[in-house]
Amino acid sequence: MDHSEASPEINYKLLRLARGKRYVIAVQDQSGEIEPHPYWEETQAFFARGTPIEQWEQVATEVFTQVFPDALPSGFSVFVRMERRNICLGVVLWRGAVIYPFIFPTLEDALSAATQDEWIREAHAKTELDLAC
Repeated sequence: MDHSEASPEINYKLLRLARGKRYVIAVQDQSGEIEPHPYWEETQAFFARGTPIEQWEQVATEVFTQVFPDALPSGFSVFVRMERRNICLGVVLWRGAVIYPFIFPTLEDALSAATQDEWIREAHAKTELDLAC
């Protein structure tokens, strides 16, 4: 039996999106893109990516905590990763069943995108209504 085969390269990290005591797992690849749909637990992400059990401990995990800013439009969730000195290290924006494909640098950037997204959706709905009339 040949044990010289190289193990698959770890080319992603896990993002733990915490809501109180519960959490889901998002996966971010090395290019920075986040998969649109979360996993219920780490093992699902590992199996989906074909990561051997002996490499699970080598996969980096970053923890993001849900926050509830007043300016957040309905239907969105925001998760923030903070440094101990209260410095924002990144923000994950989630709408409905889909996670945005990248990490925002600040909470303000994520809120702006959510507000813009909501404005675009409302404008599109109004246009469809106008066309139907």
